[in-house]
Amino acid sequence: WSLAIPWQSILALVHRGKNWGNSFVKIVLICILFSISIFVENTNAVADQSFIRNYGQWSKLAQSSKLAYVAGAFDELLNSMFADSGGDAATSADDDGIKTCVSETGMSEQIMSQMIDARYLKHSEEWPFGPASVLISSLLETCDPQIRLARVKLGLPAIR
Repeated sequence: WSLAIPWQSILALVHRGKNWGNSFVKIVLICILFSISIFVENTNAVADQSFIRNYGQWSKLAQSSKLAYVAGAFDELLNSMFADSGGDAATSADDDGIKTCVSETGMSEQIMSQMIDARYLKHSEEWPFGPASVLISSLLETCDPQIRLARVKLGLPAIR
């Protein structure tokens, strides 16, 4: 939801409050209202951008938001997809391969964000999909050698 705050009207009321006797009270009130406005605006921005569902939404994010998104998406990927594999050897091998790849390449949130951008540009058919899905596809493609090696060590077939 969005809260339209009539700041000009509020400031006009504060300015007209001559009976308050002390300009310090006006300053404190203005500071409080300003703080509330920053909180409300930031809350609305976060709420509006908390679900990134496609390339259009991803492309509009600031770089700092992309990095935060990637950090959370990668963490969720490792925790939910791989952490509870239930003893599945293939999933465990994929997990090991991706972790090895990320470690060996020094892959950071910045690099993962660039991988998402590059994949979206290279594969316009993926524009309807969220960046978390695109990240997974990018990691599987980029980390393919490490995933293959992890699977071979366990006597499993390659993923492709």
